[in-house]
Amino acid sequence: MKQSALRATIRLAVLQDLPHLKQCIERAYAQDKARIKNLPDVSAGLEEAFHSNTILVAEVDGRRAGCAILSLKGSEAHLINLAVDPGFMGRGLGRQLVEAAERKAIEHGALDMHLATHPEMPRNVSMYSKLGWNEASRNAHKILMLKKLR
Repeated sequence: MKQSALRATIRLAVLQDLPHLKQCIERAYAQDKARIKNLPDVSAGLEEAFHSNTILVAEVDGRRAGCAILSLKGSEAHLINLAVDPGFMGRGLGRQLVEAAERKAIEHGALDMHLATHPEMPRNVSMYSKLGWNEASRNAHKILMLKKLR
């Protein structure tokens, strides 16, 4: 049975969010980490990311349900990480976070946005493709995707 879509409140992260976001990221990637040997530590450096990037938080009923970490530099934006807590997966929060990150990048003046995902995570490629992203390159360890924002 398909669960109904959720509408999240998306806001900028504050320092107090970091322990919750670290847990969310670790939970979101737990199954992938168990089966993909070369998957990097996806929650490493979260505090540094907070100080040098834009972190968006998705909240549902006051619970932190997901996040997007975005680097904004000049006319380019990089979606560093996207995580949705497994209890909220499959209900549209990933899409909402990606769209919020794209809006933030456009506000910053970015023309393009790119990201990297792992070849052994085909659901990521599928989701991003449905949201208008294109595969730019691929190797054994990484798929680079790009979206023109304007």
